[in-house]
Amino acid sequence: FRMYSINQKAAYTIGDAQPQILKLDHQEQATQQVAQQIRFEELGAEPDQLLSYYLWADDYDPHGQLRRTESDMYFAEVRHFEEIFRQGQSPPGGGGGPPGGAGGQGEKIGDLIKLQKDIVTATWKLRRNAADIVAANLFDEQLQIITQSQAQLLEKLSEVIAKLTDSESQQAAAIAQTHMTSAVDRLNGVSADSAEPSLLTAYASERAA
Repeated sequence: FRMYSINQKAAYTIGDAQPQILKLDHQEQATQQVAQQIRFEELGAEPDQLLSYYLWADDYDPHGQLRRTESDMYFAEVRHFEEIFRQGQSPPGGGGGPPGGAGGQGEKIGDLIKLQKDIVTATWKLRRNAADIVAANLFDEQLQIITQSQAQLLEKLSEVIAKLTDSESQQAAAIAQTHMTSAVDRLNGVSADSAEPSLLTAYASERAA
């Protein structure tokens, strides 16, 4: 027999704001597509902010127990219109990367942003699958990998900051540095016994970065 969802929702967060919950329309069928429009203008979104979102569905297992299935974490980046326009006008191999001063620093910042998204995703998956990972005695190992990755990325960011030339990029990078430092501290305080709340606090700092 098939088990159909009884509740489908999505949660999204932009910047360091509190998560917003959206209830999604659903039908009584095993597979369906969902669509939801989020208006960035109404959120007061600013360039360089990151919107993260995920979906979940609740249903009952074969034993009648309520269960929840969550998706991976996804991202949408708010970018300067001028930056997108320049990329559209650039010839193949041309410039147009993220702002950050001369010497390819913009591209390096873009690489750091991608790596930070990977850390956010890894933390999210560790929280989501914590019970199974703890049961397999892999929690401490995976947590250590994430913590070390965040600490290494923080070091790389410090190196990039020292080479930035424009004040806007310096300010944005300094804010990210503060959040990354907080993330490392919070990751160091995570334990398998309190995986859910402690990983969520670390995740919040990672995402804000």
